[in-house]
Amino acid sequence: MKLAQESGVQDPAITWQLLLLIIGLIVSTMLFAYAVAIAYFLKEQRITLILQASFIACWRNLAALALFGLLSLGLIALTIPTMLLGLIVVVPVLHIAFFLSFNELFALQVKAQQDGILEV
Repeated sequence: MKLAQESGVQDPAITWQLLLLIIGLIVSTMLFAYAVAIAYFLKEQRITLILQASFIACWRNLAALALFGLLSLGLIALTIPTMLLGLIVVVPVLHIAFFLSFNELFALQVKAQQDGILEV
């Protein structure tokens, strides 16, 4: 009797489970991508509105965020030859870039009179 793995047949239940896992990961990432920044900078305290705003911002900019994710993976992959020491530079740059995307999506502006004070 041959096993399913030997004959090259894949169980369709595993494929569906993997697909559901990937979809769940994407949705949860979209829900929490901007959540901390929204709560901190926009002073929002209602969790449902925070998660909704984060999801909507990610949904409206799905192509740009997907490109950002692919470029991020590419930059991280470039640090492999240096035994990931390049992450010392790459990770802060990626965090700054992601904050700048938040800044553009939610239109934060620095007050002219008081440098460093964010205004929505």
